[in-house]
Amino acid sequence: MMLLTFDEYGDIPAKRHIFYEKCFQVLIKEHDASKGRFHRPLKSKLSHENLEKVFMYFCAISYQNQNYGFSLQEVDEYIDLSLQIVNLDKVCRENDIRYDFVHSVSLLLQDGNYFEFIHRSFQEYFFAKFIVNDREFELENKLDNIDGLFSVAKSSFIAMIDDMDHDYFETEYILKKLKVLNEYLKSIDAESEPEKIFKKFYVKFVLTPCFAKGKNYFKLDFVVLEIGNPENFREMRMNRFILHQCKQYRANRFNLSIDLSASDILKIINRYKKLIIRINMNKDNTVRELIFELNRELLIKLDCSKYAQLIKESLNDYYHDILSRTTKQHSIIDEIIFKNRNL
Repeated sequence: MMLLTFDEYGDIPAKRHIFYEKCFQVLIKEHDASKGRFHRPLKSKLSHENLEKVFMYFCAISYQNQNYGFSLQEVDEYIDLSLQIVNLDKVCRENDIRYDFVHSVSLLLQDGNYFEFIHRSFQEYFFAKFIVNDREFELENKLDNIDGLFSVAKSSFIAMIDDMDHDYFETEYILKKLKVLNEYLKSIDAESEPEKIFKKFYVKFVLTPCFAKGKNYFKLDFVVLEIGNPENFREMRMNRFILHQCKQYRANRFNLSIDLSASDILKIINRYKKLIIRINMNKDNTVRELIFELNRELLIKLDCSKYAQLIKESLNDYYHDILSRTTKQHSIIDEIIFKNRNL
């Protein structure tokens, strides 16, 4: 696909969604190319635009069902549902659409009665395109009904939505989630209650050794150990995603350091044994990492309040930055395009 796209357009687009859009156009053109200068009709008699719409809904339905490979019956069921959405179920037959998916535009591969995508990322692309193009339903509602949205497995999917329409994603999803998150954080004192901030993003925290300036130190970091109540993990993943969109947080998180000597670590181990989840050792019996509960006393002892304060300030600044940019943009559009359009 990359070679065909490069041969047609002379480059490979940096943005993934543009690459997949060009891939689809190449597949359509390859279908017509076999007839030379003449347009070759699809077996379904659909226009290229309508075939793409049907395939987009096919991808959306199958993605939501977490189905990435299909039996013949499943393919036809998904196609039938897609045709109903596009309102073409009375004029198209499922097997004609299936033929076009497999043979005309090569979006599906067939092995006997088993079908799969030419590449699974096409399913992600077309579902993301549906999410962005559809404005009938609120973006927040659409995304909140996707299982494991901010998991590692779906990171490329959410990144593609953001890439397709950053303003839409930021104002209709991120801004709404930020508002709720900041409402929670504003009543919390980062100095005296750091654990209340951290628990919105992390389950545990870890101390790991590092080497700098000729000495061995332990430095603090936070880890995602998803054990306990799984209902909280989706919210934590989402909150971490939003946090890492904050420029202020990304620019300053590594500037805050907590250096601990080996003797400091020994004292902490002895005093806070009950808070230790796990101690991982190296082969030479030195400590590789210490994993602790999010305990208020220990977090304050380790001077973690400055991390908590950075999180709180970064999210607040990010919220007001989006709000300010959006308000300004809407004001300019209203003033220049609509109020002055008859001048």
